[in-house]
Formats: sequence, C-alpha cells, structure tokens
Amino acid sequence: MTAGPAPADAAPADIVGRLLDQPALATVTRSAAGWASVVASPVVPSAARPGTVLRVVDPHGTSRPVAGLDAPVGDPVWAEATDRPPLLAGYALRHGGVRPWVLDTGADTVTWPALPGEPAGASGTAPPIAWLGTDRLVVATPCRADDPPPVPGGVDTPLTFEAAPFSRVRVLPSARPAAPLCHALYVVDVASGASRAVSGPSRPYRALRGCPCGRHLAALVADRPEPIVYTLDEPAGWRSIPTPARHVDWLRSPDGERLVVVHADDEPGRTVVSTHADGTPTWTGTLPGGPLDVRRERDALWLLTGHPDTGAGHLSLLRPGAEPVVRTWTLGDHGPLHEPVLDDVDHTDGHLRSALSGPTRNGGRRVELLVTADDGETLVTRHRRALPPGAAPIRVTDWRRGILLMAGPGDRPVRRVEGGGRATLRRTARRPLQLDLGDPTGEGHTRVTLRLPADNVRPAATVVSIVPGRRGPRPHAPAGPMPTAEHLPWLTRLGLAVATVDVRLPWWPEVPDEELRPRATGAIAAAVTDRRLADHVDLDRLVLHGQSFAATLALLTLADTDLFAAGIVASGAYCRTLTPLGFQYERRTLWEAEQVYRDFDAVLAAPSVTRPVLILHGQQDQNPATPPEQAILLFQALTALGTASRLVLLPGEGHRVRSREGLAAVLTEQVSWVQRWTGDPAPVTRPQPAGCPVG
Repeated sequence: MTAGPAPADAAPADIVGRLLDQPALATVTRSAAGWASVVASPVVPSAARPGTVLRVVDPHGTSRPVAGLDAPVGDPVWAEATDRPPLLAGYALRHGGVRPWVLDTGADTVTWPALPGEPAGASGTAPPIAWLGTDRLVVATPCRADDPPPVPGGVDTPLTFEAAPFSRVRVLPSARPAAPLCHALYVVDVASGASRAVSGPSRPYRALRGCPCGRHLAALVADRPEPIVYTLDEPAGWRSIPTPARHVDWLRSPDGERLVVVHADDEPGRTVVSTHADGTPTWTGTLPGGPLDVRRERDALWLLTGHPDTGAGHLSLLRPGAEPVVRTWTLGDHGPLHEPVLDDVDHTDGHLRSALSGPTRNGGRRVELLVTADDGETLVTRHRRALPPGAAPIRVTDWRRGILLMAGPGDRPVRRVEGGGRATLRRTARRPLQLDLGDPTGEGHTRVTLRLPADNVRPAATVVSIVPGRRGPRPHAPAGPMPTAEHLPWLTRLGLAVATVDVRLPWWPEVPDEELRPRATGAIAAAVTDRRLADHVDLDRLVLHGQSFAATLALLTLADTDLFAAGIVASGAYCRTLTPLGFQYERRTLWEAEQVYRDFDAVLAAPSVTRPVLILHGQQDQNPATPPEQAILLFQALTALGTASRLVLLPGEGHRVRSREGLAAVLTEQVSWVQRWTGDPAPVTRPQPAGCPVG
C-alpha cells in the first residue's frame, strides 16, 4: 500500500497573528573601536522574507537606519582602519537572492559587489563572510552537488500522511531532501569591485575568520571538526589544522599573526586553547569550564567558560606573546545566568569590568555588570539591569553608575538604561501562569514546571514535554524559562496547559544496563501522577511530547505506561540500529551494549505503543542521527501494527523548526492532534484521509 499526502489546512489566522507576531529581536555586532550594528528581526521570521532592519550606532551612541537595506540576513562584520571610517559588510535579500553588501559609514553609502554565478536562494539564510585586512572581503556563494526539484506548493506546505490501521505502507514524498549545501569562496576588492575565486575545495563552511595581514583565512567546516587555513596569494595554498575547533580567530603577537583555536576538551568541564604559526602549534593551555562565549578586542581574546555541573564560571584573557599568555578571573556572586553572553569588557586601566547577560522568564534579558573584587582574582556583581523582550545590550557607557545602551525591541531608537529602574513595555495581554511544582520523586533529579492559560480556567488538555539531562550536580537554576521546544508555551494562549518535565537520567556505569529504561520512564510517570499536578489539570487528558532524544523517551513511556491519551514526537532517532556507534549519553557501540540499544529502540517498542502518535520532522534535518527516514520508518511500523499515526514532513526545515510558515503548520497539527484525541468538543476541522489500496 502507498500512503499519499493528506491535505493540510492553512494555519488558523489567530495562531499566526497572535502567536507568531512576536516583538522583533535585536542582535548586536560590536567593533573594537566602539561602533555597533543592530539587526532587528522577527522572533519568527518568514521563510520567504526575514523582515529585518539594520541600524548603525557610532561610538557616541547615535544610531541611524541604513537606507537601501530593507532585508538584511545574518550578522554583519566590521573592518576598521586607522585612516578612514569603518566599513560594515553582510548579506541581504535583493533581486530574489541573498547577496553581499558593503556599507561605508563615512559616506553612508551601500555598494553591492558582483559575484560570478547565481546568488543564494531567498531562504533568509546567510552564508559566512569575513574581512581580509580592511580592504578585501571573503564571501561565500552556495552551491550544491545536484539541484533538487522545487517543492510542490511552496516552502510553506507540509507533506502529511495517514493510512488505514494494519496497512503496510510506502511513503513517497513528492519532495526529496536537498543535497548538502557547500560554498565556493570569492575574494572581493572593495575599492575596485573585482573578485576572484579562492583556490580550494567547495565545502559546507559555517564560519570564516580573516587575518589582519590580509593573506590568511581560517574556516570552520560543518562536515569536519578540524579548521582549514588558506594562504590566499599562493596556488592551492590551503592546509588543515590537526585539532578540533569550536572557534577560531587571528591575533597579533610580537612575532607576527597567530591563529587561535578554541575547543571543548574530551574531559567535561575544560576548554583547550592553542595558538598556531604557519600550521605549527606555538602554545597550548587549558581553561576551567566548557566554552560558552568568545569576544575579540583588538589584539586580545576574551573567553567565557562555565562548568556544566557546578555552574562555576570564569572569564579568561588570551594575549599571544604576553606573559602570562592567559589570565583567568573567577565569576563570583554574579547569580544564575542561563545561556550567558559576554556583552562588554573593559580592561583599559588594569581593573577588569565585564557585562554578562542571559534570557529571563518573560523573554527579556538580565544584564549583570561585574567588577574586580579586592583580591584581584574574582569578579563580583555591582549592577543588575533588566531589558524587555526583544531588546539587547550594546555596550556599557558608565561602569561606576551602571549605565548602558540598549537596542530594540525591533527598530526602536537606541536608549539608555540606568539606575535601579527597568526598561519596560506596556503589556497588552495577560501572561500565562507558571508554577514550579518541584521534584515529585523526592530524589532531586526531576523538576516539573506547569504553564497554565492566562484566563485561569481549567485547561482543555495538557501537553507534557520531556526535557532530558544527564544525572549529576544540578547547575544554578536558570533565570530563563526551562529549555523545551520553543513554541510549546504558546499553546497556553489556545487554552492548553504545558507541563515541562526536566528529568535527569542515570546512565551506565552508574546503574546497570537493564535499569536504564525503567528508571527513565518511571521518573516521567511519577512526575505526571503527582498530586500537585492533578490539582491544576485533568490527568485523563494528557498528551506526551518529545523532541530529538526526548522523542524516543516519549515513545518508550507510551509503551510502558497507559497514562497518556496520545503522543507527539519530533526530529527523533527511533531506530537504534541506524546509530550503532553511540547516541545521546551512550558512548558504547551497539555490539558492546546490545541491551541498551534494544531498550531504547522505539521501533522495536512499537508493538507496545497503542496510543495515537503524531510524527513531525523537517525534511532538511542535517543531524546525522535524525534524517527524515527515521520518521518514515516509525510511521510505517506504527501503521502496520494498527496504531493511529500521522506523519508530517516539513519542507525547508531542519532539526528544529524556525520559519513562520513551519511553526504555523506545527502549531496547527499539534492543536488538532490534542483536540482530536482528548475528546475536546470543538476540534480543528480537517479532512482525514483514508489509506490507498496497493497498486
């Protein structure tokens, strides 16, 4: 039997309008001399047009929009010279494609360098870009090994499949995943506009860093851990640096330019930093904590690191040729920042001052201004500032009084934030109620957070979302919302509750192999049967949700319990024989831990999954463990076993759904699925296809 695509309704206008029209998010790119660019883009951009706005902020704090750039994409890069105003370069949508541009901040003019070949498609995704010195630009032109046919119906049309129970189906989607995206590199002379190709292979580049000397280029590649270094004025002048890299950059030293390579150590909680000259290591050192953020300040590199278990943070200064090469400060009473970003650093008078920020529960950011303590080795918090959703700090203008410049939300003018006050926006809607129900198991390894609809009525149904983690000392409680699928909290605006179960899993060798699965599913079951949860929601109308590895846990919990009315899984790896060399926390191979692979194989567990399952997957999922074939295999297994299931393949989406069109489709599917299987009297109307006979 062949399962044909089931027609999918357009997303309801209220979902698109109320949930996807979020405040524009401001992102800031800073130069070493005090300039900054502010890109204001929607939190949920359209796949066809990002709708972003670019503003430039000078060292005095004066900002102005850039005329002629109504659709920039990605983060621009700065080039600063001593004899002229700085240049800014990036990509923008123009004439149906993503094209490079250069802004002269002195003349306030924008030029568009011409490149051979066709521009990138209008997907809102920017290739990497870098400056070589201050007068040459390296741009990337996307290319593919083969060009896939266009997706029927456009990028906003998901492919959905259903079939009659106990059918044996073949899924034949009319659109196949795109071939891996590679880039051809070109060097553009900004003054003349001339361009030439870089001698070297086409690869899927994810980051480029140009040397200040203008002759060398470092590149990070998506399909390999080692960076590549090009010597641009030599034929076939490229080589690989034999060390993995998370970040690369160039710094001047008394002996010439040095390539700095940063990567996480094999031992958790350590960062390895090395410098290289002509491909030869000149210095190697380790820093406490894993890498979190990097900030370049002229001839120095600042590295923010943190320990994943203890939450201890450190800030390190790297200067090749200095003595010592690295100096490290400990972050003291800075408070628990979730996903911290290093926004500003000042070390001009020998006393270190830094600004860190992290997301808050309401979608804004909390900024902490830290200064050196009396011991000279510890940074302590002097000021705290709160920014509204969509805003971002630009820089600190007065460290003593705690005054900083704020960009956003959206394209609002740059503003100052000072004193003990908070930059706020008037709220036009009531916020959903959020309750921390603590640890229902009493063992300190599970935490449940419940989000209720804003109208305080008992929710029609509850979506239970699993957030797994490795058991160990829990770090500082995050200031931001608990990590979960980004759009799930929006379901509270539609009358549903969302319960997030943060479960820390024990793993081998801490516990025997045969106990891993029972402990995982048992902890989830204990969380949803807790009396405190029953005080707020109906336990007979629970729908279990999981994404990535949590999708496997959701299916195993559906197989081992009867607590849920239905399930929703997304972007999962369901067949463990397709990942035989390890998965998630398991570092042994299939042949070394056969029972673990069997126990965590959702396809093998499919005979015990009797509740309906909605399967969501991006067709361009580049995660090697979760290709779309994993979702197709699960759909085939459940259908053959008689379990009601629905497969939704999302064109243009990867491991996570990012575009406005994709999220609208996902929200519609999820709301319809919850209402369909929890007995809601007013389900979303949608035609339900029947299976097609075998031809």
